[in-house]
Amino acid sequence: TPQFAAPAEKNYASSGIALKTLVRNDTSFVVQGANGSFNYDWARLSIIDISNPKIPVLLGSYATDSRIVATDIAILSTDIVYLTDGQCEFGMQACIGSLYIIDISNPSNPTLVKKIGLEQTYAKRIEKIHNYLYMISSSYNEGTWASIYEISNLEQPVFVKKLSFSSALYDVNIHGKYAYFSTEDGLHITDVTNLANP
Repeated sequence: TPQFAAPAEKNYASSGIALKTLVRNDTSFVVQGANGSFNYDWARLSIIDISNPKIPVLLGSYATDSRIVATDIAILSTDIVYLTDGQCEFGMQACIGSLYIIDISNPSNPTLVKKIGLEQTYAKRIEKIHNYLYMISSSYNEGTWASIYEISNLEQPVFVKKLSFSSALYDVNIHGKYAYFSTEDGLHITDVTNLANP
């Protein structure tokens, strides 16, 4: 039977909407950014110590250099986080987005390893497995698709392949040798035994 923790004397309140969180060991990584209107806050990664869940403690944060909505996060290793931001501007009929590679080896002072522009697209979701990053990409003219990048070289991810679907893509989760893609017309299950060539 799930039990709620008792109200804490101290908590962590984000400065914008917390859009996604990943937990590793006693640390929570929170992506935040939108403030509930079209006046977006800076996309931000917050690193929070949750060893005592009733008293979360902010360890450090990293703010991106653009006022674009944060979209997702993936943990590459003990020291590296991938963060994406992006949006489509329908008035301009264009999309814009970036992939940020962030060094979190010092949680109190996360630092940027590299920022990669996504060229008229943005990543709605990302999933990391081994040396590959699966990215749900979106553009104004082409809709959505899955992009695969090889990421053994942190500073220079290499585009490997584009996977097209018959309807809009929303999310991806990889478990074992299968990738599960949620789309507008249902669930697509893809064999990713060969991650470079599903």
